[in-house]
Amino acid sequence: MTFQELKKQLKKDLSDSPEVKLAVIGDTATQLLSTAIKGYAYAEDINLDVFDADYNQLDEQLFDRNSEVYSFDPKYILLFMSSHALYYQFCKLDIDDKLRFADFQHWLKQLKERGVLLAVCSKNEEKIAKEPFEAHPDMVLRLEDISIFVAN
Repeated sequence: MTFQELKKQLKKDLSDSPEVKLAVIGDTATQLLSTAIKGYAYAEDINLDVFDADYNQLDEQLFDRNSEVYSFDPKYILLFMSSHALYYQFCKLDIDDKLRFADFQHWLKQLKERGVLLAVCSKNEEKIAKEPFEAHPDMVLRLEDISIFVAN
């Protein structure tokens, strides 16, 4: 389907269908991707409610439990950021922010326990992409928490 065809799918009335919540958060603009995902869902008659964070709002949305994404309470989250970059960004944080980052990882683990699949898709080599999960003691998430791990 073309992007225009996907956008047309959004005109369907799926209000009688159960709602599924998805949050899309990234360190890049994700609005077009969110629209396309929602269009595909509507084409399959899935009533998908998408929270799309503003550009480059990763820290604000993920580290603050009072943020919009926490209030939205999604069943699924698509997070776009390199695991390696995420960890090294964590290393630069002060102690309060590191505690919030740990809280965020615990929240992800809770989502996993509720049946949400955590996935990593990295353009890095596999060894580099896995390093934060395997070698850094401050990381709460470990490889066994990740259901799908894809690296180049």
